[in-house]
Amino acid sequence: MPFDIQRETPPIDPAVPIPLCKLVDAVDFFRPEFVAHLARIGQSPRLHNKQWEYAQVLEARARCAPNARRLAGLGCGCEMTIPVLCEGADEFVATDLYGAPGAWKDASRRPDQVWPHLRNLRVHTMDMRKIDLPAESFDFVSSICAIEHVGRADAIVDVVRQAGRLLRPDGVLFCSTEYTFSERDFYTPPLPTSTLFMCKQTLRRFFTETGLHLVEPLDLRLSLHPLNIPLWDQINNRGYVNLPHVLYRTQPLPLYGCYAAVVSMVLAREDRGHDRIIEDPDQMKKLAPLFALGRKMSRRLTMPQFWW
Repeated sequence: MPFDIQRETPPIDPAVPIPLCKLVDAVDFFRPEFVAHLARIGQSPRLHNKQWEYAQVLEARARCAPNARRLAGLGCGCEMTIPVLCEGADEFVATDLYGAPGAWKDASRRPDQVWPHLRNLRVHTMDMRKIDLPAESFDFVSSICAIEHVGRADAIVDVVRQAGRLLRPDGVLFCSTEYTFSERDFYTPPLPTSTLFMCKQTLRRFFTETGLHLVEPLDLRLSLHPLNIPLWDQINNRGYVNLPHVLYRTQPLPLYGCYAAVVSMVLAREDRGHDRIIEDPDQMKKLAPLFALGRKMSRRLTMPQFWW
């Protein structure tokens, strides 16, 4: 059956806001709000999942916490969104293992060294597994693809629970993390850091075991846009920086990997009646042509030990 993008990828309606609780999708990068958010951090869309996370957190701040006065970022290193999130705030607290053993490369410098003009920026060295910020003191808390590095599922759920305690009654928590299309979590060994790619059952624990609730249903459906192709996740590090990195297969070791992507959620203390997951039971069958295309492309671009 030929690949039919027109039938499988509905047109974007600019009047309908992008969902905040969803799976990354190539079509998101063609939305006017995404282009605008990326322009604020000095970038043009190139279909990388990190760009998608940046746009999603800025959209969540704009829609769910436009009047937020105190904000915090967990494991945020020197993310490019920090200056934008600081706008209009009394205080933004950036946390990470700044200068501590085990810090990742984005935390090698402190944000107040990178942006010394941000007078409302405060840097706090902290292991997010032991959050030591005041409870119920923040209007907006964010974590961009950091929680998946704290350990297995129980540890991750505990971090989300701790982050929820930072929220004021009407505050919201934005988090993005790694997602696997498998029925079980996929854990990569420390190379140099461990990563847990979470299945939908583990994601469900975010709003069933933490005291937090989704602000809208979590949509795990994916369009069949041809740029949602799974490529080896180290392709970008091999010089192919303009290849899409929206849907990918992570393979840290030969014969060891999974199909993966990124998901975002916005959680609140108030139960708004949206604690559910939207999915397509036939999604894996529909994605088969994309996966076949990804295998073909990756075999042209990678070494045989990373073929699948």
